[in-house]
Amino acid sequence: KKTRGSSAAKNWMEGINGLRDISQPVALTDEMTQIRNDGKQILEEMNLPHKKAEPYRFLNLRRLYNHKFEQASGDVDLKVLEAGFQEETDGYRQVFVDGVFSDEYSSFSNDLPDGAYVGGLQNLPDRFRDDVIEQLGIVHEDLYGSKFFSALNKANIRDVAVIAIPEGVKLTEPLQITFYSSPSKEKEKH
Repeated sequence: KKTRGSSAAKNWMEGINGLRDISQPVALTDEMTQIRNDGKQILEEMNLPHKKAEPYRFLNLRRLYNHKFEQASGDVDLKVLEAGFQEETDGYRQVFVDGVFSDEYSSFSNDLPDGAYVGGLQNLPDRFRDDVIEQLGIVHEDLYGSKFFSALNKANIRDVAVIAIPEGVKLTEPLQITFYSSPSKEKEKH
């Protein structure tokens, strides 16, 4: 197991790992569990980002590693959420709360065209499932040639935004995708 990185980097990583399984409950599919496990294994074989590695030479890693992660409360402030909605997207709105698709806050008041799917992985029709799972299995390089953050994302994934529009099918209105992060439980105590 490679662990090159400062103690701040290691503490940062431990903080992320500590939150992975205590996040707001979501029923992970077998595929998502496997994807997370694959991401964890890839991370164990990688060095943490450090200044001597080319992709991170000019980045301020101290700012990254000083960030402390806290458990999300899962509470949605409707005023804040709705303030981000665009009027033109009243018909099609895909909302994720703390990384998980929310039927409650999403809006598809105009029915999606036949064959189209917009949502999360939980209700993904079988005809799209294999392609989506295959894409989730890929660990992409970033602009600087690193795969670290892609692997980190994979190891902590809780859901995925799926927009599947078959060839020849068109949405009649724009689609807005909103990712909402609830305040931390620690901040709510104060």
